[in-house]
Order: sequence, then C-alpha cells, then structure tokens
Amino acid sequence: MSEIYYLIIILLLVVYIFILQNKVSRLQSKLTHFPAASMDSKLDDEVRTMLAQGKSNVEIIKHVRQAAGLDLLQAKLYVDRIMERKESGSGE
Repeated sequence: MSEIYYLIIILLLVVYIFILQNKVSRLQSKLTHFPAASMDSKLDDEVRTMLAQGKSNVEIIKHVRQAAGLDLLQAKLYVDRIMERKESGSGE
C-alpha cells in the first residue's frame, strides 16, 4: 500500500516539475523580447537630464513611453533601472 503512495507522490512531482518548466520557458521568452533592456543611450541621457532637472517620475515615464513605444510597466522598469544606476554611482 505504501508503494502506491510513493508512486502517486513521484507522479505528482513529475507533473509539477513539468508545469514549472513551462512557466520558466514562457518567462524566458518574455525577457528576450523585453525592449527596455536594450534602449539607446540617447534616451538614457534624456532620462538622466530629466532626473537632474527634478522632473517627476510620472513625467519621465510618460516621456519614455512616447519616445520608445513601451507600455507602462516596461517604461517604469526602464526608468527604475536608470535611477538605480545613478544612485549606485555607475553613471553609465
């Protein structure tokens, strides 16, 4: 009887692993098509200038959305990435 339980547990684990692999594959494909990771340096410079001028995050994100054609989340992540670089001092 206990062998059946072990078999069921192993089967459930295999199914769960398969589901997780599918989720990881979908996330990887989304990341490879994520345009915010490969924007040009001109837009980076514009965002840094706007930050230096004290513009609000909302204004900067709107500008990035219009300039690069990104959706709201992608534009926010793009601006956040530049802000993190600025705060860490790498200043690329």
